[in-house]
Amino acid sequence: MLFALRRSHGSPVALLRDNAEFRRLFSASALSLTGDWFTFVALSSFVYHRTGSPGWTALLFAVNSLPGVLLLPLIGPLTDRFDRQRLRIACDLGAIAPVVGLLAAFHTGSVPLALGCLAVLSVSAAVAGPIPEAALPNLVTSHELPLAQTLVGSHFACPFLVDSGLCPAQRTAR
Repeated sequence: MLFALRRSHGSPVALLRDNAEFRRLFSASALSLTGDWFTFVALSSFVYHRTGSPGWTALLFAVNSLPGVLLLPLIGPLTDRFDRQRLRIACDLGAIAPVVGLLAAFHTGSVPLALGCLAVLSVSAAVAGPIPEAALPNLVTSHELPLAQTLVGSHFACPFLVDSGLCPAQRTAR
């Protein structure tokens, strides 16, 4: 793609409207993170109701967070070394089995199965997570890059802001 032929965008709306490749990446990333967020909320409720223990719920948070922390030194070189699109597809396909396992855990009421499946999903998410940001320089001009990074980075803040009423998506829905 020739960046010289594409005009620079000064606003988020213009960037999303005019750059179909970035819009698809942005939308797919938002959808994926939304699914991750709702899965974690459902799992937290499931674990607490099955065990009655805040400690088990805290363990759930650790199982969700630790793979990303522990794998952080390996993830950057991994996403730089391999084709990002194929790596993302592999991570998404690899997540199918643990998602089915989560359904089985909900059906059987097995907290250990749910924690194990979440651990595998967390590894997949940790590897796939930085891929959208790494792909941005290939999708936008150098002038659009800071705005694109801000938009993609805003995905991580919005679920935490929903409870406070500060999420832009929530404000416009009212």
